[in-house]
Amino acid sequence: MINVSIIVPTRNRDVYLPSTLLSLTRQDYPATQYEIIVVDNGSTDNTKDVVYNFKDRTPGYKIKYIYEPVPGLLSGRHRGAFEAEGNILIFVDDDIEAIKTWLSSIMDTFNNGNVHLVTGPSLPKYETNPPEWINNYFIFSPNRIICPSLSLLYLGDHTIEIDPIHVWGLNYSIRKKTLFDEGGFHPDCIPKKLQCFQGDGETGLCRKMKIKGLKAIYSPKSAVFHKIPRSRLTVNYFKERFYYQGVCDSYTQIRKLKSLSGINVPEYPDLDCQKLSTMNAYDQYKQIIYQHIQNAYVVGFRFHQDAVKKNDTLLKWILRENYFDYRLLQKKNIQSKKLNADVEVEKFPENCLGLNNKQDLIQKIFPYQFLMEFDQTIRPFLNKDSGQYLFGDNNQPHKKLISMSNSFFSIVFPPYRGKNLLEIGTGAGGFSYTAKMVGMDVISTDCKINNGKQEVAGQIAQKFLGLKVIEYRIVSDQLLLSELLQFKNGQGADWVIMQGVPFNRKYVNGNPIIKNPRKNFPYNCSWYGVQEWITVLYDIFFILNNGGSFINQRVYMLDLNLAQEIELHLKKAFADDIEIKFTFETHTFIGCPITNMKMTKRK
Repeated sequence: MINVSIIVPTRNRDVYLPSTLLSLTRQDYPATQYEIIVVDNGSTDNTKDVVYNFKDRTPGYKIKYIYEPVPGLLSGRHRGAFEAEGNILIFVDDDIEAIKTWLSSIMDTFNNGNVHLVTGPSLPKYETNPPEWINNYFIFSPNRIICPSLSLLYLGDHTIEIDPIHVWGLNYSIRKKTLFDEGGFHPDCIPKKLQCFQGDGETGLCRKMKIKGLKAIYSPKSAVFHKIPRSRLTVNYFKERFYYQGVCDSYTQIRKLKSLSGINVPEYPDLDCQKLSTMNAYDQYKQIIYQHIQNAYVVGFRFHQDAVKKNDTLLKWILRENYFDYRLLQKKNIQSKKLNADVEVEKFPENCLGLNNKQDLIQKIFPYQFLMEFDQTIRPFLNKDSGQYLFGDNNQPHKKLISMSNSFFSIVFPPYRGKNLLEIGTGAGGFSYTAKMVGMDVISTDCKINNGKQEVAGQIAQKFLGLKVIEYRIVSDQLLLSELLQFKNGQGADWVIMQGVPFNRKYVNGNPIIKNPRKNFPYNCSWYGVQEWITVLYDIFFILNNGGSFINQRVYMLDLNLAQEIELHLKKAFADDIEIKFTFETHTFIGCPITNMKMTKRK
């Protein structure tokens, strides 16, 4: 007789499944009294073969393979529950390994008829040692270690009653009758493109059980080890995890209040730049990481709120009584309001990159008539603000466009089409416009200078070129670049470009600080030291795709000693993940050092 059903929802995890299944068959509980149900949630790898091969090698166990095509963990869980023969249902993740006493301890605990939920320790099995900054996401107290972000739980060596909220999906045991009486699970692990349909998974079910006072038990002998690969010990994973949590928490609040009214929408956290400047480089690095991750939570929460505001059907989806007949809705007119600062990429001839040389291509991008119209438009503004500085030649300001186009082809290499480029400090716009015309997705920013106002000449030039430019100052109290900008393909930057002086000066409210000017420079400006540079470069490093490069050309006052100190901090923080190179020359007019920098995020 089957007393208990172990349900393993899975998708494309054929590497992890064998050890999970092996641990489930090495229990000190009679094999004839439990079944293992593997619910394949649309895998495209060898999951089916892995399950059947394992089944052939373990004939004494009842193992079922079920294919469930509807995407999302919810469909896998509920399909398993419908197929189960046992009165006790145990849901586990496909990357756990259960200890020998796990199943018998769970079943012994359910001998108390008042118990509705059982869990046990979920202990880490790390692929590599976790970085120090991850400790911020652990709760340490006597006999307790909790890390929701990695689904790790240890509540001591004694059987105790616990809050149902601490019964998590990787080690989740429930009476079958209770599951159906309480309405089942909520949507969970929805594919990214359908993220607006995400819910709060087992947490919503546990909240209902908590309200009703149903008992949950922690049994120390019901332990599993949770495999945590290197990829889950990264900032990018934690950002994704917190974005997902933001969506879940938005769902929870809407479902609780039954509307969008009265929602407690989180704010973006502030980064205290003044406090940051007093920290050593690694502590500064950790603070930046924490802000990145918390920002991701806010973005996820607000994404979900905006999606619900735009679609009444989505609100009805959230407020459903249960999801036993779960089928994902069609995503219609649901978009994020997160700032998308890209320009519209014009259709440039596909064969343009087959022209004989760079000059032919530049002439194709900037036809003669186009340049003459540009000059005519810009000339009236050249004497305003920094027009002379931006363009240099009052008679032929278009030469600046040609110069920046040449610069583009000198430092940005093909393939271009479909790649992402961020230019910080767009100026006259020639660089961004060239990138746009060869098919790149381009985000352009510019500093607020001259008392917070953009130069008129630069503004007119950008408008003429059809560039949408975000005003952005990289060292400020604004959001970090990674939280502010979004490329069309949802990925990071393949290229980040900065050129010239403004990015090495410190500003307060748009005005340069007049104190402690660096030596050998005739103007009274305060220049970045190592702390400011580290802040900027950490931010940029996080938005680079693997293999992406940050290039900064013609930086004033970044001399050899300062460059070596910056390089030391970066290599300490990122080790083999970063490649950085500096080249130096002397400014022919001022005589101060000019530095070129290239930072690459290794694949």
